Amino acid sequence: MRQLTPEQMTSYVESLAASYKDLAKKEVAVGITSDNATTAIYGSGKTVLEIGSIHEFGAGNLPRRSFIKNSNELKSSEIKEKIEQVLLNISEGSDVDGELSFLGIFVQNIYKDAFISKGFGTWPDISQLTKDNKRSSQVLIDTGTLRRSINHEVRNK
Repeated sequence: MRQLTPEQMTSYVESLAASYKDLAKKEVAVGITSDNATTAIYGSGKTVLEIGSIHEFGAGNLPRRSFIKNSNELKSSEIKEKIEQVLLNISEGSDVDGELSFLGIFVQNIYKDAFISKGFGTWPDISQLTKDNKRSSQVLIDTGTLRRSINHEVRNK
């Protein structure tokens, strides 16, 4: 940082304090957000949130195929690095909402990558009967509805 006059330093600190005060009032939510959580779009009448919960936690004879919790655990160091970068960018004057949205998109993409990578290699395979019925061997991807429903939103606390 270049040498600042006392007035410039005061202005910088006040601006930084305002940014962090704004940041303290915000949060970024990532997952099946309120915009698309309760729409009954599956043939069974189940909502995206219900189907997502079944896969996230497992149910009956369906094994757990977590795309949120496991992704957070497996990619925690990358997420932490991105959070640190967002905080640095805010301290350098970047827009709080923009930076939180950037973070949300980053995590959202990790969750979506879990579908392509079969939970980063942790999900059990689907049965042969399921493969035959859906004519695909891809785990958790049939129509892509659940994966497309993963989103982020920056909101006030």
